[in-house]
Order: sequence, then C-alpha cells, then structure tokens
Amino acid sequence: MGSTNNDDQPRFSFGSMALTEEPGRGPLAIDSHLSHLDPDQLGGQLNETLDKLRTVAVNEYFCPEILPFETETIQAMSSEVKQQTELVEEEEDESVDALSFESQLKRMEIDRINYLLRHYYRMRIKKIEGSVLFIFKDLNTFELLSKHEQNFATGYMDLVEEHFKKSFLSMLPKKVQVLDKDGNVDHATGPNLHKFVFCKVKNSVGSYAVGEEAGDETLDLNQGDILCIRYKSIQQLLMKGDVDLI
Repeated sequence: MGSTNNDDQPRFSFGSMALTEEPGRGPLAIDSHLSHLDPDQLGGQLNETLDKLRTVAVNEYFCPEILPFETETIQAMSSEVKQQTELVEEEEDESVDALSFESQLKRMEIDRINYLLRHYYRMRIKKIEGSVLFIFKDLNTFELLSKHEQNFATGYMDLVEEHFKKSFLSMLPKKVQVLDKDGNVDHATGPNLHKFVFCKVKNSVGSYAVGEEAGDETLDLNQGDILCIRYKSIQQLLMKGDVDLI
C-alpha cells in the first residue's frame, strides 16, 4: 500500500492524510489533504513545520530562560491540527464504521501533535510562574511572550501580589511592602544563564569565543558537534539558530 517519494522514504496514504515514516521515529508527520497541491511538495512543507515544532519544544524545555514565542510555527501547526480534526470528524460522520483502523490512526497522529503543542505551552507557563517578578522587571523578557502569555502573566502577578500582601507584606514596613512589578524593590532574580547545557551545532560556526572577555578560550564549532557548555556561552548561537539544545 506504500509508494516511494523523491527521498526514497516510505509513505503510507490513508484517505485525506499521509503519514511519512521517519528513520528511527516511525510515522509522525501529518500531511494536509489539498487536492490542488502536489502531495510530495505539501508533505515536505508540513514535515518541515513539525520538525521545527519538535526543535522549538526541546529548546524551550532545556533552556534556562524563556525563549521568544514561535508564533509562526505554533499557528501553522495549530491550524493544521484543527483542519485535520474537522476532516476526520466529517469522515466519521459519513462512515458506518467510525472506529475503523484508518480513523483511529489519524486521531492518534493528531493526539501526538496536540501533546507536543501542549508540552510547549506547559513549559512556558512553568517558566512564567517561576520568574514572574523578573519578567515584569525586565521589559525585553516580557516582550518575548505571546499576547495570551502576557495576559496570563499579568493576572498571575496580580494574584501573587494579593496573596503576599494578605500573608505577610501588610505586616512589614511600607517601603518593602511593594513587589518588584514596577522595579521599585529588587526582589526578582533572573534565570541562571551559567547553567550547563548540552547542545548540537546545526550550522558550522568556525572559531568561536566561549568566554565573555577578550582572550578567553575559543572553540572550532562544526556542524554535528555536540557540546556540554554554559548556556551563556552559546546563548546568541541559539537565538540565531546555529545550535539546538538536546
């Protein structure tokens, strides 16, 4: 039942969706059913988006600081999941056997992508809750959040402030009763940027200074290299997409 694409990867088509089997991972990627586009070309686009989502989620998980919200990737994948869910529901309504193998397989793949999306959101919410004082102190960090995350952070900060005031702040001198939401008192601590992380070089960089001062050690970073290094040393490389955390 399989056919071979240009990359000689086995593809298994099931009605309106196609699953691409990736080496060592099994079938993971969902292709959209759009008849006016070439299936192989369309599958490549969506597989690329799904790979990007995996990378984004892993980077967020291992990174000690909150990273910029990946609006384009998240919106593209969320839209695709919504579209495929609607197609599956329509097919199930028209089918006598709603619990067919084909239907279950499609829903399983949708659930796996939904899990990855939820995992990404959970990691970011956890970081927001853990460093909400710092986020409001540092405007650059606040701007890394999506609009919904900013609203969540604002509401969470209000709850924290109200709880602290009722618990103990009201019993302290007035000058220390205020939290660091407006930067008046330095209660906030930022993420540990000197934490050691594992990373893999995605694009060859060449000679790269891993210290913060002139004359510090340099490393020759080539594609495929795996390092255990302080996050601060590769922070800019991660932001530029030259390395991924693992």
